[in-house]
Amino acid sequence: MARPKTITDERLLTALAQAISEVGPGFTVADVAARAGVSVGT
Repeated sequence: MARPKTITDERLLTALAQAISEVGPGFTVADVAARAGVSVGT
C-alpha cells in the first residue's frame, strides 16, 4: 500500500533533518517517524 498523499516528501525530509540534527548519526527510522507524526511503516 502506498503512503497517503497527505504525507509529503517534504514532511518526511523535514523530519529526517530534525532527527539527524537532534539525535545525530545514530538516528532511527522510528526517530524520523515520530517527528513526522507517522507510523514507522510509512
